[in-house]
Amino acid sequence: MYLDYFDKFLDMKPYLEIKEDEWDYIKNTFDKEDVKESLAQVAMTYEIPYAEISENDAYKALMKLKGMRHNEILVDGEWFAREGSEYRYDLSFQGKQQYFRRINTGNSASNYFQQKNRWSVDGTIAPGPERTWSNKKFMTSLMGAAYTLKLPKIDRKYFRTMIGLRKYICSQFKPNVAKVLYDKLGSENILDFSAGWGDRLAGFYGSETGKYYLGIDPRKENHPIYKEQKDFYNTHRNMFFEVDKDCDFIQSPAEDVNFNEYENVFEKRLNSHGKKWLEICNPMNDFLSTFSDSEYQGCIGMEMAKRPNSGGAGTATDDRFTDESLELAEKTKEKTFCEPIWIWKKL
Repeated sequence: MYLDYFDKFLDMKPYLEIKEDEWDYIKNTFDKEDVKESLAQVAMTYEIPYAEISENDAYKALMKLKGMRHNEILVDGEWFAREGSEYRYDLSFQGKQQYFRRINTGNSASNYFQQKNRWSVDGTIAPGPERTWSNKKFMTSLMGAAYTLKLPKIDRKYFRTMIGLRKYICSQFKPNVAKVLYDKLGSENILDFSAGWGDRLAGFYGSETGKYYLGIDPRKENHPIYKEQKDFYNTHRNMFFEVDKDCDFIQSPAEDVNFNEYENVFEKRLNSHGKKWLEICNPMNDFLSTFSDSEYQGCIGMEMAKRPNSGGAGTATDDRFTDESLELAEKTKEKTFCEPIWIWKKL
């Protein structure tokens, strides 16, 4: 049942906000199910709670990317991979375990362009923000997270937290990881066979060594935005102190692309980033090992966010965790959860 009390939260500027004291009053006064329904109905009158990013924010993030060095985020330390992963390839690089710390520096360089596009996509097991925000049933369910997560107040930021943990938001690849990895390995030519949300493209334009980027992705909605990113990054290049850069984009599944015309472009090295969900990484590395001119260099972890009480950041939904996940969470609570970045060198 909708509660008339919630009429006071309509048309608030700049965005819906219920402060701590009033949120406590609401939780202690009204029936939980009525609050969920009422809050959902009011929230749907507001725009989706996108992070507020300006063009100037994107510019400053790009400049910070250009100034980053690998020792700012690449650290020595033990890390563990996704629950159930059994990799046959060594998870160390240059004789030790290393991983990229999870920091947000540079995110806005790509997210300014791609955020609404990212939020329009649904997950395989949960709706994304756009679909959630237009569906009363999904929204009412989402409001329950304000209770289970024990949120102190209700505002734009906490709505994003609720969606991220209870529904689905496509993740960014950290542009800073791409930038410092390219520079550390001296990569000049970048083949990105899943260009995604333009994060590795941003990293390419932030890098000191990158000269050519080829981005491949089948999703047609992404490609006009890649062009916007390219134009923006080129506008803010220092022609005297930065290497010449160029990039192309192909709208296609990577497995359908004819790479013959690029045969002479990718002479330097190929860096492959594999993400384990099904049995993908071992077969991928096995395949790369069949080439006589390829050599395995090692693996660097990329720190990922952990879900509360889970062994990793992938398969758990809501607060229903398996015994295996809880056991793994206990064993790894002092370790860093990472996705592997597999590094191969073309000889």
